[in-house]
Amino acid sequence: MAPRGEEPRGQLPYLTFPISKLFILPIVNPELAIDIFKNVITFAIYTVAPFLGVMLIIGFAMSLFQSVTSIQEQTLTFAPKLLALAGLLILLAPWLLRSVSEFATTMITRIATLGS
Repeated sequence: MAPRGEEPRGQLPYLTFPISKLFILPIVNPELAIDIFKNVITFAIYTVAPFLGVMLIIGFAMSLFQSVTSIQEQTLTFAPKLLALAGLLILLAPWLLRSVSEFATTMITRIATLGS
């Protein structure tokens, strides 16, 4: 037990103000939250669509090639997809970085206005 007037070691002093004042959050209307969520999902689909489209086309072409030649090798479809993905990533990197940075800037400024 600590002497009178001193705080016990290893223990925090009691809070003298209510905890509810620590967590004052702005009220967000549901329409705005749904709109932000819709924008995020739409942007995710917008940025991933070129990669998925190319992978779909290459996968279809390789499966057609395998069925015509009767070659059933798993690595035959993996290597062209990997090379196409790497090439497409290099080709679309400037667009991807620009669009992601613009979207992040837009969302951050929009989220900053929620509290006001």
